[in-house]
Amino acid sequence: MPFITLTQIKPFISANRYSAISTSGNFATYESSAAKKIRDVTGYAIPEDEANRPDWVDPIAAWIIDYLALPIIPGDSEEEVNRIKSNYKLAFSEMQNYRKAVADGSETNESVNCGSFEEEDAW
Repeated sequence: MPFITLTQIKPFISANRYSAISTSGNFATYESSAAKKIRDVTGYAIPEDEANRPDWVDPIAAWIIDYLALPIIPGDSEEEVNRIKSNYKLAFSEMQNYRKAVADGSETNESVNCGSFEEEDAW
């Protein structure tokens, strides 16, 4: 089962992008990639299903998925592309607030530096 559903990301992306992602048939691939990025940056295990994920994941996952799906809508305006890229960078910034720190074998929700953001070339 996915850790987040298409319906749960809907409030965080444009209606046009939501429609394109839902009809592309690639949501599972985008969702899986977003889950791995969130796990790698925050240290949180990927939940088995959406009922077990923290609420803070919703906008972060939506912004990552929206970015990964950039290539499926040709002709996005420059403004829309810039908004998507900005939200993608914001997702990485927000994830730092939820990064787990491991000290003496115990996990906490302390914020730690997780390195610099590197934009991926989605296209």
